Amino acid sequence: MIKKVYFLFIFLCFKQATIAQEILMDSLNNGNTFSTCSGVLSGSEGPFSGGDYLNDQDYTITICADSFGTPVTLDFSVFDLNTIGAIDDYLAIYDGSNIGANLLGTFTNNQLNGTTISATNGNTDGCLTLNFVSNNFGEGSFFAAISCGIPCERPIAIVTHDAPNLGKICIDQTVHFDASTSIQTGGFTIDQYDWDFDDGSVDSTSGDSTAHAYSQPGQYKVSLKLKNNDGCVNSNSIDLILLVSTFPSFNPISADSTICVGEVIDLIAFPNNYEVTYSNIPGLEVGPPNFFGDCGPDDPFETILTFEDFDIGQTLENIADLESICINMEHTYSGDLSIELECPDGNSVTLKEYGGGGGSMLLGEPTDFDIVNDDCYDLVNNFPGVGYDYCWTPTMNNGTWGDNSGIYFYSYVDLQGNSYTDQIYLPAGNYESDYPLEALVGCHLN
Repeated sequence: MIKKVYFLFIFLCFKQATIAQEILMDSLNNGNTFSTCSGVLSGSEGPFSGGDYLNDQDYTITICADSFGTPVTLDFSVFDLNTIGAIDDYLAIYDGSNIGANLLGTFTNNQLNGTTISATNGNTDGCLTLNFVSNNFGEGSFFAAISCGIPCERPIAIVTHDAPNLGKICIDQTVHFDASTSIQTGGFTIDQYDWDFDDGSVDSTSGDSTAHAYSQPGQYKVSLKLKNNDGCVNSNSIDLILLVSTFPSFNPISADSTICVGEVIDLIAFPNNYEVTYSNIPGLEVGPPNFFGDCGPDDPFETILTFEDFDIGQTLENIADLESICINMEHTYSGDLSIELECPDGNSVTLKEYGGGGGSMLLGEPTDFDIVNDDCYDLVNNFPGVGYDYCWTPTMNNGTWGDNSGIYFYSYVDLQGNSYTDQIYLPAGNYESDYPLEALVGCHLN
C-alpha cells in the first residue's frame, strides 16, 4: 500500500506599519477612560514584556468605543495571574462605564486565557470597566487585543449518517446525513448548510438533512459548512469518511475444468485476492493563519500540527510515500528565515536554513511600507499580505529557495494599496529542501 502523506504548515508574517495604542493598567492610567477600537490592553510593564505586572497594584480603567454605544471586545491571548497568597490576583470586568455597572466576572489564574469578553446587548454605552488588583506574593501577566463590535457566535456542526459498517458502503447506495442537532447560541439561527461530498457534488439547498449516493468506488470525505444569520461560519471541522466498495470480481476461482453430469466438485475462492486497500487521506486544514513575531532566532515561532488519521505506531517507511510538505506564506525577507519540521519522536529536517540564501527575496505579496515602530509582536497593526503556496517535494531537482533567489521579478499592489515594482520574489511551486527529506523516514505519522 502506498501512503500519501501531506504536511501543511500555515504561516503568515505581517510587518508593522503604525503605532498601536497601548493601554497599560498602571498608576498613570488609573481612573482614566479611553475611547478606541484598536490597540492592546496590558499589564503595567507593557505588551513588549508579554503583559507583565508587579506586586501591590490596584488600578481601574474604562475602555469605550470610538462611537457611542458600539460594544467593546477584549480578546485575551495571555492571562496568567498569580494565585499565591491569601487573596489571588484578579481582574474584575464590569459591563459599563464604571464599577457600578453589572459585574461580568472576577477572573484569576488562567481563566481568561484565549477568551473573548464583550459588552453585552443591554449595555447602552458599550464600555467595559476593569479593576485589576495584585497582592504582594507574586507577579503575572495579561494581554488583550481591543476591538469593537459583537464577535461571532459561531455555530457548532453536529452530523450523523446511516451508513453501515463504519462508513463502508456499496456503489449507488444512498446515505442520509442529518445536521439538525447542530448548535447555535447567542440568539442567532443557522440559515445556510453547505454539504460537500468530495466527488464534485455539493448541496446548498437541502438544509440540515440531505442524502447522497456514489457512482464510483473510492474513499470520500464529506464536509459541512454552516453559516448563521450573522454571517459567522462553524468553528469546528466536519470530515466524515466513507469507503465505497469496488465492483465485485471473483477471479480466479479454482476448480476442475472437466466434470461429468451429476458430479460434485469443489470451488475454491481466494478472499485475500479480492481485498481492496484504501490509502489514507489526512485532513489538510490544520488551523487558521498564524502571525509570528519577526524577532530573530532567539525568539522562534513554533506550532504543532496534529494528525489522527493513521494507525497507532504507523511510520513513514519510504521517502517516496511522502507527497510534499507545504506552507502558505508571505514574508518580506526570506534570508532571515529558518524553517524546521520535527516529528513526534524527534526526527527533524531543516527545510530552509537561516542565512541559506534568499536575502531580500519576497515570499508571496507582503505589505512592506514604512515602519513606524518596529514592535515585532504588535498583533493589531500588522497588515497581512497575500500568501503563496510553497512546497518541499522529494522528487524535485530544481534547487532550494536560495538556489532560486535573484531569478524572478514581479510588480504588485498590496492589500493596503501600496505599489511595488521590479521586486525579487520566489514564485509559488515545489522546491528542494535545504537538507535531505530522508531524515523523516521512521517518523510517526500521528
